[in-house]
Amino acid sequence: METVVANITEVVETVTAEIEEVVESVEALVHDASIKRMVRHAVSNQFVFIGKAPLGSAEDAEVWTIYRIETDLDGTVVAILKATGVKWTDYLTETYS
Repeated sequence: METVVANITEVVETVTAEIEEVVESVEALVHDASIKRMVRHAVSNQFVFIGKAPLGSAEDAEVWTIYRIETDLDGTVVAILKATGVKWTDYLTETYS
């Protein structure tokens, strides 16, 4: 499977993506200069991952807060768990509670 990556470099109100084929993951890097943080999104199977960190943080710095949102097959949210003080690069293997 392939990965789709999007880097958002303009200030926009809404970003919408339609994926027309099954991919292993979708990632988006969003810089929010108005509130001085970085936001990262990824999708893997039934999980959506949303990470935030101070603006300029490296993905392998242990400063990220990551939320793992689990959905069932019809898209209903089943659980929302969080990990703090972690690396974005470990979002798939991190322990969430």
